[in-house]
Amino acid sequence: MYALLPAVLRPVPDALVDAAKCAIDWLDKKSLLSSDLRYFAFPKDTLPVLQDQPVKRPSEGSNGVLSPPPKRKTKGTTGIVDVEDDSLPATQRVSMLCQRMSLRAPTYVLTHADPSIPFIYNGHPDFGDDEDSFDLPEGLGQITRVTGKDGAKQEMAEQLLPHLLRMYRERTADYASHLVSIRS
Repeated sequence: MYALLPAVLRPVPDALVDAAKCAIDWLDKKSLLSSDLRYFAFPKDTLPVLQDQPVKRPSEGSNGVLSPPPKRKTKGTTGIVDVEDDSLPATQRVSMLCQRMSLRAPTYVLTHADPSIPFIYNGHPDFGDDEDSFDLPEGLGQITRVTGKDGAKQEMAEQLLPHLLRMYRERTADYASHLVSIRS
């Protein structure tokens, strides 16, 4: 049996908060924390500064396996896409919304509306296994007789966008309220 000094023991809620902070720090260091969660995890002006770690060489205790190269940032962009930005294509915004909600982005299933006219399409979005997570109204995103593949995909995404934005805002608000209740 081990005896712990009273100074070592902390109340359970503090221990849980500390464990959560450690987990969030670890996710952030591994670049696994999404940008929208990073905002809530680290209030403004408290974002941690991550120092670049040198890449280990095979002779430095890595059993001959090279570390992957460091991630490079794309020039001229921060990598953060604003889902509220109306100037972006709806397909890009739908994809980003799904990614931020940890859902599968839709594939746009297209069929020829008329076999004699090759560039007119009918279509519908397919969310695969995540279909039940969306609670989509019947027929939302279905299109008929739209010209061009890109135009058809864009029109499907434009129909999906308001529903996904509402869902994203609700989830973000719920997350923020939970975060406030944890901090208080």
